[in-house]
Amino acid sequence: DGEITEECYCGTDIYNSGYCCNAEYQTIECITPCEEYWACENWTTCLDGKQNRTCTEENDCGTTQFIPDLIQSCGNCTTEQQTQSCITTQSCPGTQTCVNSNWNTCIDTPNDNCPTTSNTGTTTLKNFTTNLQPNKIKDGETITITILNENNNALQGAKIRYTTKTYTTNNTGTVKLKTQKEFTEITISASGYKKQTIILVFRTDECGNEVCEQEFENITNCPADCKTTTPEQKLEIYIFKKEGSLVVKITDLQGKEIENAKVTYGTQTKYTNTQGIVDFTEQNQTQNITAEKLGYTITTKEYNPTTTCIEGTTKDCKTNSCPGTQTCINSSWSSCTDTPNDNCPTTETPTNTTTIILAGILIIGIIIFAITKFKIK
Repeated sequence: DGEITEECYCGTDIYNSGYCCNAEYQTIECITPCEEYWACENWTTCLDGKQNRTCTEENDCGTTQFIPDLIQSCGNCTTEQQTQSCITTQSCPGTQTCVNSNWNTCIDTPNDNCPTTSNTGTTTLKNFTTNLQPNKIKDGETITITILNENNNALQGAKIRYTTKTYTTNNTGTVKLKTQKEFTEITISASGYKKQTIILVFRTDECGNEVCEQEFENITNCPADCKTTTPEQKLEIYIFKKEGSLVVKITDLQGKEIENAKVTYGTQTKYTNTQGIVDFTEQNQTQNITAEKLGYTITTKEYNPTTTCIEGTTKDCKTNSCPGTQTCINSSWSSCTDTPNDNCPTTETPTNTTTIILAGILIIGIIIFAITKFKIK
């Protein structure tokens, strides 16, 4: 489970518990020594018989026990195509060749399981992949990290630095470790590969907060938050517009006010009071309003500020080209009602006009019929 197991001495006895004893027989945690891994830049141009380079310890061990040479002798060679042994920028054994009376760049010895360098002297570091999903970590859980090489095969011997410990992948390319939310950085390195630093983002879900975090919780692992709901257990959302604010009321299907319901309007989230009401600052654009409550299905309603009105207000309108009035009822404008006694046709005018037209057509038809019949006689 991510514990480091070593043979530890306590007096004259040996323990494999992962803990050691000091001279006072107090237990202290065993820590695997950090393994230095040095990456070096190219050697500088030969000057006064010397070349310099800069090397960086990639595992952040804080030690320099195995630091490679930073200065080497150099000079012209005399025999064309003569070779000599050398050390590459990755501290690997290599060979130099005399070309035009100068030693060329140190070329890594092939098939020696040490990083290679190109003819230009630039180190070719490969990339590894990992299965770690840093945004789905839970505090205190034991996670398995798998490291794969560039051929998608297990990468054995990779170093994973977390908290104060360094873990080494086994022949399946995996290690196990236990997470701690106060430590968010994991560093992974391997010889010949680019070092990666991964920042962990710990989950914030908590079973028992009356909100079913559907990405992590379900009826099995958190029944308190994820109880199943019946079709009758639905929420109703009522929206009322006030000057500069928005009032949202949450009830069940029977009209009962729902207290402590979670209501989200755009980026704003609040909880209803004992009357099932919550106030928001109105936004200029169309937004969804979502209501959630343990034991009820999640309900969403779209709010458009341009089509929602203040309760009880009126505004002028036109109906059949006649002046009329609209009233705000349940935050929506009613149909336009004709202003009475204004000598303008009422909303029933279209029906009366149609009747008159039909009657006129009928009379004309009767007259034509009578004239035609008279001529025949």
